Amino acid sequence: MPTTQHFECKTCEFSFDSPTGLGQHVAIAHGECAVCGEVLENGDALDEHTKESH
Repeated sequence: MPTTQHFECKTCEFSFDSPTGLGQHVAIAHGECAVCGEVLENGDALDEHTKESH
């Protein structure tokens, strides 16, 4: 029987079946850049940061 690996959010303990799901959660729920880990105040700031810095 195959097992499903879970990827857990270190901030709020939510668990996801894929690293992509976890990355999307962290970006949306916590405003954290998936590339460098910088935390921004909202989704617009995260989008701007990603466009300018990465």
